[in-house]
Amino acid sequence: MEAITQRQSQKEQTRKSLIRAASALFSRKGIHATATADVARQLKLSHGTVFVHFPKREDLILAVIDDFGVRLAAELARAIKSESEIEKILRAHIRTLSEFEDFYFRILSELHFLPGPIRSTVFMLNSAVSWKL
Repeated sequence: MEAITQRQSQKEQTRKSLIRAASALFSRKGIHATATADVARQLKLSHGTVFVHFPKREDLILAVIDDFGVRLAAELARAIKSESEIEKILRAHIRTLSEFEDFYFRILSELHFLPGPIRSTVFMLNSAVSWKL
């Protein structure tokens, strides 16, 4: 397997930074009100850099939701592994959601404005959490 080059590592770090910046902006301003230019400006990057990593705005939104889902699933898995009582697991789940409360609120409140693939991803995320519980 090839070693990861410095450039590949830098690209991955830029992608992660874009996801985190978009998440923060979506939480604060709303998903619908946040433009890709806002994300680029937040990181002091060119607007084109966003599109190098995410060819469509929808791709960026999906990446943010996927990142949220991965982080939420990891916390839920930790809670399930360390706790056997459903009440403690649910409290851990709510504690994790509270960390992302603004973003999660935006997802749910703007869901009807978002494209079908994004709505489907949110429904799958909620279904996966329900299944785990």
